Amino acid sequence: HRVNEQVALIAVHTIWVRQHNRFAKKLSLLNSNWTDEQVYQETRKIIEAQLQIITYKHWLPYIIGDEGMNMLGSYKGYNRNVNPTISNVFATAAFRFGHSLINPVFYRL
Repeated sequence: HRVNEQVALIAVHTIWVRQHNRFAKKLSLLNSNWTDEQVYQETRKIIEAQLQIITYKHWLPYIIGDEGMNMLGSYKGYNRNVNPTISNVFATAAFRFGHSLINPVFYRL
């Protein structure tokens, strides 16, 4: 029930769930022969791609700066041989710095 603790987190989760459902509905209508699992998996790929675009074009440059982005280099295309998972150390320790980016006060409009 962690999502209930943070208004911004509720908003982000809601946006992504709605975006997923919007694409799933469209894909289902365009591909009536697909199973629910096929619709889900294809929709998941689209949502993941959108999240990656936002992360790499709009968020990460502010976090690591121009020098860090230059070290990453430009996208060279999909490589199915690259393991896309993140390390446990990063997920459980290093990425927690993001919590310090959260504003302690959110004003309701």
